[in-house]
Amino acid sequence: MTPLMSSIIEIQTRLFKDFESPLDFIETYIEVFDIQKHTPYKVFLETVPYHEKFAQQFLNEMFIIIEKYVSHNFDIYEISSYFEKCERIMASFGTKEFFDEDFCNVCVEIYIKGITYLISQIEHKINDILEDETISNDILLKVYKMLYCYCDSDRLIVEGFLISFKAHYTTKIENINIFSSYLLSFKNKMRLFDDLHDLKESKFKYHTLLLRKLLPMNEINTLTISSEKNKSASLKVFDKFSLILNEEIIKYFLNSEPEAAYLKTMNIASELILCGVYQNCFVLEDLKVKASKILDNKEA
Repeated sequence: MTPLMSSIIEIQTRLFKDFESPLDFIETYIEVFDIQKHTPYKVFLETVPYHEKFAQQFLNEMFIIIEKYVSHNFDIYEISSYFEKCERIMASFGTKEFFDEDFCNVCVEIYIKGITYLISQIEHKINDILEDETISNDILLKVYKMLYCYCDSDRLIVEGFLISFKAHYTTKIENINIFSSYLLSFKNKMRLFDDLHDLKESKFKYHTLLLRKLLPMNEINTLTISSEKNKSASLKVFDKFSLILNEEIIKYFLNSEPEAAYLKTMNIASELILCGVYQNCFVLEDLKVKASKILDNKEA
């Protein structure tokens, strides 16, 4: 037996032990499998004792970290470090000249299950938080931390605060001072989420494979297909909320006569510009178009 063969056999024995972490096993298997290109005597996954419990332990490890993150102290560093390590290990398969493609696919499939569970748990937690009538900065910061990890933040935040708006502010809509004060306060709080939006755009926009794992396909399409959809996808969180809010404003004023509803809506639009709530021309134009349709429908 040559010295090279002896060295490879010694390295192969690393696989025949009980691993404390599934990630350690993946890294070791990747390394050993690549080294085996130098010998006809290869160790495959099915012959390694640990492989029988690998999948379940990998999934369990992710679930435990996710539960701890969502249920207790929201330690963004711990969960970010863990999932970033997972990503690095998944990516390392492709850096090797010789690697087990089947095992790679198994690892990625399990990892995506973990991400799916993470998103589900975050969504439930956010819904619980947003049911609270008092949305404090401390709560917002917790939501921000939860959303930081692989979550379609815009949709959850817009939907959550729209529910809050309907429950507590629709009756104040004709008092422009109260209404604009609420929207300005809300807009200031949304700066956290706008920062998150920018981060997500910069991190995932050109990483199509990663984006496909983390966002629904219709969200992928908004980022990649048409210029009109791209315009919508690039809107800040508050702007997305404002577009939906425009519809609520119109619905509210439709209780009045068409001319009165039109005038009230245009007055709201003017006041929101003056007090600095609406600064995006696209959002403002949307409200004006909706107001004009009130009169168009009357004439029709």
